[in-house]
Amino acid sequence: MRRPLHLAFFALGGVIAFKAVLYATLGGATYTNRVDDLASGTVIEQAGAWIMAADPVTVWLAIQGKMLLR
Repeated sequence: MRRPLHLAFFALGGVIAFKAVLYATLGGATYTNRVDDLASGTVIEQAGAWIMAADPVTVWLAIQGKMLLR
């Protein structure tokens, strides 16, 4: 039971880190526009838009990462 739980947390952390890198690289406006484009697509694209939506943790990590690189 412990291994699936660890894998789920690792996957969640990976997705959030990936989103933060994209958000920091593309910028907030471009990232939001691309997610909005996904939201108007097929059901699969809409699910992707829901997953890739910029949540507060993603934005915070992106800002912190940019501050570290300065």
